[in-house]
Amino acid sequence: MREQKGNEGGSGGGVVVGRDGVIAEIWRILDKRSVYMNDLRRIGKTMILEAMKEDPLEGWIVIKKDLGRCSTPEEFAALVYRDALAELKGRAKLMRRMEELIGKASGVQIGPVTLPDGRVAPWKEVLERTFADLDQVVEKTGRRVVFLWDEVPFLLDNVIKNADDGDGQKLAMQVLDAIRSLRQDYPRVKMVLTGSIGLHHILAQLREVDYINSPLNDMKPVAPGPLAAADGVAFAAQMLQARGVEGDDGCAEEIATLVGHVPFYIESFVDGLRTGEEIRREDLEGRLAERLTDEDDDWDLPHYAARLHRYFGQKEKMALAVLDHLAREEAPASNGEIFEAVKAAEVGGDLEDLRKLLKLLHRDHYLEKDRDGRWAFRLAIVRRWWRLDRGL
Repeated sequence: MREQKGNEGGSGGGVVVGRDGVIAEIWRILDKRSVYMNDLRRIGKTMILEAMKEDPLEGWIVIKKDLGRCSTPEEFAALVYRDALAELKGRAKLMRRMEELIGKASGVQIGPVTLPDGRVAPWKEVLERTFADLDQVVEKTGRRVVFLWDEVPFLLDNVIKNADDGDGQKLAMQVLDAIRSLRQDYPRVKMVLTGSIGLHHILAQLREVDYINSPLNDMKPVAPGPLAAADGVAFAAQMLQARGVEGDDGCAEEIATLVGHVPFYIESFVDGLRTGEEIRREDLEGRLAERLTDEDDDWDLPHYAARLHRYFGQKEKMALAVLDHLAREEAPASNGEIFEAVKAAEVGGDLEDLRKLLKLLHRDHYLEKDRDGRWAFRLAIVRRWWRLDRGL
């Protein structure tokens, strides 16, 4: 297990805990394919990207950026070009196609890429030329290139919302298609895309306006999930020691189990303990309940309920009924058992509607499915919060 430095919030200068296997698998996949990493908020996706950036596999040039700040395709294209230019440093002379388009440019310039006459450069051409130049970098240096792009769904959502002519959905389609085309045309330049909001929700919106492409089907999906139990317990013990908190035998195991072995919640929970205090294992569940019912807490777990209206629409009430039932149950439940609970809640829908909904909740990582086809909450801490918040 890697040592974990303090980095509450999921990003920072520390290396990632318990993710060596996931990181090694991503590098293995990148040898042949690009990767789409989708999982719950605060599960550690950004920290995995940070670790890949700080300690890249030999022979790789790694370019990492959070795309959530981009509002237009022009901003996105400019970010890609300037990040590439900054990363190449002494190899910037290899960016010949972009130099042909805009002349010699500074990597610190702010705003869209501009042409010599002051016009904004076409964003598709900026991306195309940047990738073509990077492909030449790979050919001439033998080093491969990977873009680590965090929060791609936020980029697309921003594009949809910020289009001046109200045609944001068409622009978002073009961005998705451009990114896919770049992967196909320049296979030596790889991508890792991440998102907490699943791209399938964005795609569902776009298909309502006749978008028929499948922009992710050439990418390998990866969901990091919580830490392995042993890593979660070891991390909790490390955090307790760093905080100067004394505890009974089993306190680290109890903390890791209560919060579902997610590093962010382990670290944040321990950080909420007083330095030098002594804790007992039997008190920890109550301490966690205090955090989960504190309206001023920064864990933002109400997000899991609030987002249902936007992304599930008319199926929101059925989704609530499903999650309420599974929050009450100590053991995983079958489709039939869940359907009986949904019927009792009188929220409408038939068994086929339920099957589709369960698959969507699975893709959104609310739920996990065991080998017998039974369903349960994916994260223990989300289930625990759900029960308290909904008074179940």
